[in-house]
Amino acid sequence: MSAGSPLAAERRWVARTCWHKASAAAVSSGTGRTVGRKSLDGLAALTGHPVRYRYKRPGHPDVWPPADAVLVAPATMNTLNSWALGITGTWLVGFVAEAIGKGIPLTAVPCVNSAYAQHPQFPLSLATLREAGVRVLFGPGGFEPNAPGEKRPYPWAVALDAVGADRQ
Repeated sequence: MSAGSPLAAERRWVARTCWHKASAAAVSSGTGRTVGRKSLDGLAALTGHPVRYRYKRPGHPDVWPPADAVLVAPATMNTLNSWALGITGTWLVGFVAEAIGKGIPLTAVPCVNSAYAQHPQFPLSLATLREAGVRVLFGPGGFEPNAPGEKRPYPWAVALDAVGADRQ
């Protein structure tokens, strides 16, 4: 699952996830309008499941298989804070908030710059999620924030390895 973009990075992790013999499904934290139908269709083709970005209609079947582990990456500050506070204004946050209650193993890998990481709510949100049983890969051995405007490779391998361990 992705809380951020770009879709190019998501395609790479989906391909690697499929190589790990895991069933992958993707979600866009946006409305889907900003991503574009062609990108969503391509991501759906890679995963074998439609991309979710909104709640299903009551009475309609779920188009995803039951999750045995969930990766939330790249997890934005907004997604992490909303999730920790139980503010389920997006389908993604609602799904992972419910997954805590269902006992599904969850891994979150933030993607914030060092300025966001200094906000007083951010460490509280990470602590809340950890207390709820979410594996949060932040700091050494996980995602380490970069300076605002600086780009570094995202730790997809670390994220996928963590989820792979959850599935065993």
